[in-house]
Amino acid sequence: MAKTKVCVIFGGVSSEHEVSLMSAKSIIDNIPTDKYDVVKIGITKKGRWLFFPGCSDDIISDTWHEHPDCVPCLISPDKTTKGIIKLFDNEVFIEKIDVVLPVLHGKNGEDGTIQGLLSLADIPYCGCGIFGSAACMDKVYANIIFDHLGIERCKWDYI
Repeated sequence: MAKTKVCVIFGGVSSEHEVSLMSAKSIIDNIPTDKYDVVKIGITKKGRWLFFPGCSDDIISDTWHEHPDCVPCLISPDKTTKGIIKLFDNEVFIEKIDVVLPVLHGKNGEDGTIQGLLSLADIPYCGCGIFGSAACMDKVYANIIFDHLGIERCKWDYI
């Protein structure tokens, strides 16, 4: 039986970059490798996407992007690709993936943007969908929704 190929995306340009690194290491270290093949995409603080073939210790120390075998990559919104496009020496390689674990915190991770890209690409992912992510990232809109639905919580206001 073929293993499920799981892509863990970590890092990012948000102020919570380091939190993402800690979360990613924990997740990667606990995925059962007898059932899953893990591939990793790291996003630098400047927003560069890199396919990262190294170990999770380099993630936690934030030296992962210095790995000599990192190559630029992207996820195409084209539904026929269903994978990672790796760019190496003016050549393009496609690595198919089955599911994505977006381990990104804050802006461009929990706000629906990565979920939108993965939805366009028709690649399954874990976590909240586009609207739930976007609505809950904006605390004013989240509270308006909670008020409308009658969900009790502490009093709130905005300026």
